[in-house]
Amino acid sequence: DAHPDRRLASAIQRLVLYAAHGGCTFPGCAAPARGSQFHHVEEWSRGGPTTVANGALGCPVHHAFVGDGPSAWTTVADPGSPGRCTWLPPGVDRLTDV
Repeated sequence: DAHPDRRLASAIQRLVLYAAHGGCTFPGCAAPARGSQFHHVEEWSRGGPTTVANGALGCPVHHAFVGDGPSAWTTVADPGSPGRCTWLPPGVDRLTDV
């Protein structure tokens, strides 16, 4: 986490997430880590740092679910599982709404 101001995760950051998450963190997805991408839980565009604590793995399909707009998913840090995130479906803004 030496350069949280850089947008792209380092190889070491990705390896840590590969070991910690094993693959895509979207519920029910079995995509392996080697095919997953670094996802900023707090979006980079909204000031989220490029750190392991703010990272999660998302396969290309599920990573593309996240964004702006009415059909976009969001992610939030999961207080019950440090280092993990919760994927929130469109129209849900916080964990208490799930």
